[in-house]
Amino acid sequence: MNGGRIHAWLLAAFLLLALAPLLGGGWYFLHIYENALRETVANNLVQITNKKYDQIDRFFQERYNDITLLANRTSVQNAILELSQLWQAQGPHSPSYQRLSESLDKSMLSFLESGDYYDLLLIDKGGNVLYSVAREADFATNLFSGPYRDTHFAEDVETALNLLQTGQTIFAPYAPSQDKEASFLISPVLHDGKPIGVVALQFNWDRLASVATDRTGLGTSGETVLAQKDGDFVLYTSPLQHIENAAFRYRIPFAEVAVPMKHALSGQSGYSVMIADYARQSTVSAWRYLPALRWGMVVKIDTDEALAPLRRMQQLTVAVLFVLTCAISLLAIYFSRIMTKPLINLIAATQQMTRKNFNIKATPTGPRELRELAAAFNQMSARLAELYTGLEIKVRERDNEILARKQAEAALIEARDAAEAANRAKSVFLANMSHELRTPLNAILGFAQILRRDPSLTDEQHSKLETINRSGSHLLALINDVLEISRIEAGRTEVQNEVFSLTEMLTSAEDMIRLRAESKGLHFASLRDGELPRYVVGDAHHLRQILLNLLSNAVKYTAQGSVRLHVQAEGDNIRFEVSDTGAGIAEADLPRIFQAFYQTEKGAAQGEGTGLGLTISREFVRLMGGTIDVSSEPGKGSTFVFTVPLPEAEAPALSAPPSQVIGLAPDQPTVRVLVAEDNNDNRELIRLLLSNIGFEVKTVENGQQAVDCFQTWRPWFIWMDMRMPVMNGYEATKAIRALPGGNKVKIAALTASAFREDKDGILAAGCDDMLAKPVDEQKLLKVMGDQLGLRYRYADEVSGNASELPRSNGALDLSTLSPELRAELAEAAELLDAEKIKAILAHLQPEHPEIAKAIRIWTEVYRFDLVAKLCRNGQAQPE
Repeated sequence: MNGGRIHAWLLAAFLLLALAPLLGGGWYFLHIYENALRETVANNLVQITNKKYDQIDRFFQERYNDITLLANRTSVQNAILELSQLWQAQGPHSPSYQRLSESLDKSMLSFLESGDYYDLLLIDKGGNVLYSVAREADFATNLFSGPYRDTHFAEDVETALNLLQTGQTIFAPYAPSQDKEASFLISPVLHDGKPIGVVALQFNWDRLASVATDRTGLGTSGETVLAQKDGDFVLYTSPLQHIENAAFRYRIPFAEVAVPMKHALSGQSGYSVMIADYARQSTVSAWRYLPALRWGMVVKIDTDEALAPLRRMQQLTVAVLFVLTCAISLLAIYFSRIMTKPLINLIAATQQMTRKNFNIKATPTGPRELRELAAAFNQMSARLAELYTGLEIKVRERDNEILARKQAEAALIEARDAAEAANRAKSVFLANMSHELRTPLNAILGFAQILRRDPSLTDEQHSKLETINRSGSHLLALINDVLEISRIEAGRTEVQNEVFSLTEMLTSAEDMIRLRAESKGLHFASLRDGELPRYVVGDAHHLRQILLNLLSNAVKYTAQGSVRLHVQAEGDNIRFEVSDTGAGIAEADLPRIFQAFYQTEKGAAQGEGTGLGLTISREFVRLMGGTIDVSSEPGKGSTFVFTVPLPEAEAPALSAPPSQVIGLAPDQPTVRVLVAEDNNDNRELIRLLLSNIGFEVKTVENGQQAVDCFQTWRPWFIWMDMRMPVMNGYEATKAIRALPGGNKVKIAALTASAFREDKDGILAAGCDDMLAKPVDEQKLLKVMGDQLGLRYRYADEVSGNASELPRSNGALDLSTLSPELRAELAEAAELLDAEKIKAILAHLQPEHPEIAKAIRIWTEVYRFDLVAKLCRNGQAQPE
């Protein structure tokens, strides 16, 4: 920075600090003055407006008092009665009528002169103008049917007679008065409580013009503007400065009227500064509504004239600020020059220091503060010279540290990427292993279900089938447990809340642990404090797994003594405490026992477990919204306590177990079903299940064959395995949906997927539903029934049908059938071929309906042995 720039900077800073408060103060002063002036002008206009309003209101109040007094005079009542009688008898031009009118003139003229009215009229209830002081053209006419029937005067006379109220007409040109603007005060006259006519006082606009033209306090540009609404238009009733001959002649649409007059005619009062008037001039205006006239009044003055003092004050302020600015600028130039030279010297010394010349010295000159600054600079340069050498050494050391840290970060990133890759590989491995394990389990459990229905099996065979089914189910549970660990690690475990029996779940877990404890010679105790709710809302599966994990650990690490489970209700929460008298946990191990794969020395020494049980338990507790803690003392045992919310619930409705499906209900068309499955055992299992029910089934072993078969055979329903060679289930489903008619066929996925989240991708591919392997027969048929709207026949329905077979006739005789037909039927029964039996019975039905009915019933309840025996021996007695 050179000397000129420093000088300019100091000058600008000084001027800114000096002039900113000055200019700000000047602006603030003008702002305050302007607001005060605006308020003063507005208040003056409001006072003038209120004064004019009071004058007009007082004027009309006096007139209302006059006409009320006049209408109540007996002389006026008598005059109307007498004139009305003479009008009817002799007419208004008869001498008698003229004499009576002239006799009234004296009293009526004195009343007019006292109130300075233009005319006084008496009108009977038929609308006849009986009397007029001025004797103008409306005298002796009928207002309701005569030439003036369309005037405001005639309308208001009729209104006064109907409503018996005093009213006033608007100011308007009145023809009998040479079209001068006139207004009438009209009051009904009553005699014995009944209307006999009205009395009307006429006065001209000239009486009120003085109020409108009075410009006292309004200067040269001010004026009073009066206007009245005339339908959708506005008629100005006062003279206007900017429009010639405007009074009662200048009429514009209401939408084009200036804002102040709109407010006034709308019944509002107020004021505004700098608002446009009828001539689009900026004004200060005040407005009020005149209810007596139904007019709007605006009192205004041009803004230029009203705020002229502000303009003069602004000019004076600008002049003063200009003089002060010049004086301050001269002072700023002087002081900036004094301070610039020492600063330039310091800058030059600093620039030398940036070139590592730490021996430079600044010359102390100028004000005392700058001299002290130069001395401090010299001390700093000497100190910097000392520090520079040591700093270079530290910089080299830090560079080495940064390089080492970057290398460590690179190693960590590489390790993280390797861990993520391993995690993805593990997920793929689990998915593949799940498919490979579930596929043979599907065949094992499926064929076990079919064989269990064979009525010819012995009890021993039934027992062995139950063992196969139970072992397969246990293996499936183990597979699911392994997948659960993977789901926790992947963050995909979800809580499935439903109503369950807390007491039954506790009893089941206690029975399992009690057997393990007693086998080790341990005492197992279960304590339930207070009244526990029987049914609660929560995740029974996860809660049971937590309890079994903790109780199993307690039994495993306790050599002698006891294991105790203590359950206690705490509002909507349930507190579970598992304690033992085992080896305990060292204090150093307590913070780490919930870490994945971590095992204490005692646990590792036993060589059991993987170190995942406590990790899984903690995650389940956290997902259920609870907390878990542990306390332990080596040699005395451990205590695990966890609390989870389990709100009490009502007992769920008990539903009867589903009955076994044995066939399709009658009167349904044949349903064609395509099974796409690459595993032959599973394919044959599903084919056999569906064929026995009555479906027409075809099978294929890959997705491409499924697409081809759909085009040629047009099935109603497709069971689609999602993992197949050539073309997988996802691709095949999309290809079928794209074909003609592909949007109508129902497709359900068969999958051994490791994760339930894969259902989203399966449905997105076009499947209507999904069934997990191993296949459960009831679920398989339920999916098809829901998607196709099928009706089934159940075993409990047809079991009662067996009684329909006649027993009074003894044995069923098949001797009437040919030996060849009996042999074919016996062979089909021995092979358990229900489809072939149905085809044979279809031929027997027309000629042998009783035999066909009996064999059909035995087939439906799977008594193929009776059918075979009957055919081989010629006859058999039903059992």
